Amino acid sequence: MSRLLNGVIDNVRRIVQRSFASFAQKDFLYEDHSHSGTLVNRFAQQIALDNSHCANIVRNSIKYSQFYPVHNHDKFQLELQNVPNNQLIRIVMFTANYRSNADVSKFFKVINILDNEVESRIKDLDYRELKELMLMFMYLLPNKFADLDFAKSGTQKLLLDFSKNSTKEDFLQICFYIGLLKKSQKYREHLKSHIKMHLTKYIDDLNSVQFALVVNSAFKCSVTIPDEDFKQKLIAEVLNMNNDVDLQILVTLAKSLRQNKIKNDEVLDKVQHLLEMRKIRDIDLRGYAHLFSLFAECRRIPKNIMQVIVFTEGRDEEILADNIRKAVKEHLFNMQNIDSNKGNVK
Repeated sequence: MSRLLNGVIDNVRRIVQRSFASFAQKDFLYEDHSHSGTLVNRFAQQIALDNSHCANIVRNSIKYSQFYPVHNHDKFQLELQNVPNNQLIRIVMFTANYRSNADVSKFFKVINILDNEVESRIKDLDYRELKELMLMFMYLLPNKFADLDFAKSGTQKLLLDFSKNSTKEDFLQICFYIGLLKKSQKYREHLKSHIKMHLTKYIDDLNSVQFALVVNSAFKCSVTIPDEDFKQKLIAEVLNMNNDVDLQILVTLAKSLRQNKIKNDEVLDKVQHLLEMRKIRDIDLRGYAHLFSLFAECRRIPKNIMQVIVFTEGRDEEILADNIRKAVKEHLFNMQNIDSNKGNVK
């Protein structure tokens, strides 16, 4: 009887765990690269650099062999419960090492157990431990970070405790993580309030990558920023670009200019100049599309449109480029005609 009762309890426990699990096995059978672009990686590196300035050096008191490889998930869960908070980051690091050799059927369970355990300790983590853990989870699961319960609860705590840790670096981290949670209306509203309340305080101290981080998160969350200081800095960032232009940063700024409906002739002249003088390294089709959209928004046809789009990798690419030139020119011309004919509509 007792054996039967224990079996029922175990089955109920597994069903409950499965119901509240963040991941199923199928989630790790393919890769979703929506959060793994090189720009996101650069922002994560910026966050890591900021964290390193105030990192807490903690002696390692656990070993990889204590937890991995996992043979029994119940045992793993029990051992995890005994790990001190200041060692959790090492567990996540060990898990990243374990992933390369782990069977998917075991690994997704490990992630669910780890996510549940860390999420349950949110209230007991200090601000620095929380930031380090979130960054390590970003390293472990760059494509699935937003699906973690810990990611949502952690971001919420960063927001709640920001008044006690109001630095530029913490402001940026909140913007970064909310940008990854872009599908949530709740967090989009959080970002809108966070930027409205705090951006002015830090905007003058943001370098180009840090500013692009804020701009990118706002764009991903469909948050417009009416602040005049923001608009002026957005324009200035484009105008200050000269040799060896960073395409990723420029495209990010271009998208924000369109999103915030900023139409500026100096910006268009600058982009025109950068294109004509071949200052934008490794520009591709996506880059051209975003940059020419700026001109389309302003109903302006770039000068020398037939020369600014250049590919040099072979005849097929040149034929493609020629087709793009014609399509872009026709589209911009039609947009301009729409504007000029508005007054003739009766």
